[in-house]
Amino acid sequence: MKVTVTKYLNVRVGKASVNAPSYQYLAPGTILEVEDKTYKGDKYEDKDDWLKDAAGNYYWIGGVDYPEPANQVTSAGPEKWWLTNFGIKEIWASGYTGLGVKIAILDTGISYPHTDLSLDKTLFTDVTKSASGIDDKIGHGTHCAGIIKASNNEFGSTGIAYNSTLYICKTTHDQYGDKDEYILQGIKWAIGQNVDIISISKGQPMEGEGIHQAIMDANAQGILIVAAAGNLTPGFPDNHIFFPARYPETLSVGGTDENNKPLHDAILTNETNIYAPGKEIPSTFINNSYASLSGSSQATPYVAAACALLLEFKRNTDPHFPANEIKGLILKNATNANVGKLINLANLFD
Repeated sequence: MKVTVTKYLNVRVGKASVNAPSYQYLAPGTILEVEDKTYKGDKYEDKDDWLKDAAGNYYWIGGVDYPEPANQVTSAGPEKWWLTNFGIKEIWASGYTGLGVKIAILDTGISYPHTDLSLDKTLFTDVTKSASGIDDKIGHGTHCAGIIKASNNEFGSTGIAYNSTLYICKTTHDQYGDKDEYILQGIKWAIGQNVDIISISKGQPMEGEGIHQAIMDANAQGILIVAAAGNLTPGFPDNHIFFPARYPETLSVGGTDENNKPLHDAILTNETNIYAPGKEIPSTFINNSYASLSGSSQATPYVAAACALLLEFKRNTDPHFPANEIKGLILKNATNANVGKLINLANLFD
């Protein structure tokens, strides 16, 4: 099976150990072909499961997107903490579901059709020129899409803004991972589609050429850019979030658990604008299935979708309300919690 590296990851040779020889490391976005099972090895950051490839190399499971199977997700409705603790059910009941709001997801593509997703295929594009086209071979993009748009149909998962319109741009190549040019093309494509919100659950420690200018161009058109703060990465400073989330024009997002505590690999810095649910969020996945994943990658579409609900509300009285002004409303109303600023939608819909 294929998995995606999520943080700079050492390749361990011969055994599942942090002390095993390592002659290289892999950058986030790298695609690995590994066996469809895990091996017990050294514990690191409370995880002792490792993956192995055909050559006998081992990879610590905490450094890749490895889903917890949830093919029978049937209880992701309004009783779940990421919905009840943040008033999502009440917002839906008041009539706001993201209708009319256009959200672009720049990610690994989409595994479609999916029973729990209703999408317009004319709003898909692949800027990577992958042999598989828009098809999501990894699952990351499909998972993010479901957090925003999974149907409210009493089974599977339910998206926060399930009546929004999704624009899907594949910016991660199946084999070559993320490249600056892909993200740059994706942002430009989204601007050309006149979307309201761009959700980017991708990032890297270094700046990419031209990306900041593209984000400034999007912001100048009133587009809100929501981006993942990223995760702690060995070999890089732990006091800076990733790009493009670090750019001031974005709404940068970190993940929390049900107790409003930061995820164990969160980058704890005031560069992160807002925190939101990001632990074990079940959502749509490849091959018409479901999976539970954790990270700022999951918190980002959550925030993007919450912003879509608020934008729909604001445009109910002002049809031309700029999407990028939602950022200020979200931050002004945020709760000061032990994690930093925690998303708080209460009183914003009055």
